[in-house]
Amino acid sequence: MPHLKKRHIIMGVALIALAVIAALLSRRAFEPEIVSVVPNNGAVDVLLGSQIDIVFRNSVPEEEQEKFFVRLVPGVPSTPVWVSNKFLKIVPSSQLTSETTYRITVLYDGEEIHTSSFSTRYIKTYTTEEIDVIQNMALETAAAFYQLDDTYPFLKNTPLEADNYRVVFDFDRDEFRVRLKMPVTAPEETQQEALDAALQSMRDVGIVVEDYGYYVLYSE
Repeated sequence: MPHLKKRHIIMGVALIALAVIAALLSRRAFEPEIVSVVPNNGAVDVLLGSQIDIVFRNSVPEEEQEKFFVRLVPGVPSTPVWVSNKFLKIVPSSQLTSETTYRITVLYDGEEIHTSSFSTRYIKTYTTEEIDVIQNMALETAAAFYQLDDTYPFLKNTPLEADNYRVVFDFDRDEFRVRLKMPVTAPEETQQEALDAALQSMRDVGIVVEDYGYYVLYSE
């Protein structure tokens, strides 16, 4: 009987040991391995609307997916979305904060398996008063543009340019400048052909040359 009792004790200990080993083996049957996290560690100028993409080397069984938790500090409410068994996307419910460094921590079953950080880009924000000033400046600029267009309707068609001339309007002299792409020593016939072509190109876009006049320059 003592031998039998001892035998029962040994068998009990062995069964407990087997159960412990089996539990450990089952616990380690899945070991998550992350191959990439986007934004990358150390990334800067990250867009405020960015999401967190986490890619695993091996497929994550569905029963293991619920053991993952991704923490973003400073905190941002977000939703985990398993796009596939290897791809976990963290979707923030609002935009990230401008010019802020965020720390990503991935936990599996309560244990930290990844940490990285990134910084968002700087985005200028404006007060209501600043917006009003900007809008007024834009309206004044638009009004000045339309006035300029009324006074000089040909501006949208200039400069005019070809291989042997370039035509622009000289506001200081209030007349057109025709630059012939040739030295002043070029044959007069060549000069005249280029000038005639330049004046004709002006008339082709509706410019009444006689209303403004022009002067001629030459290339060095």
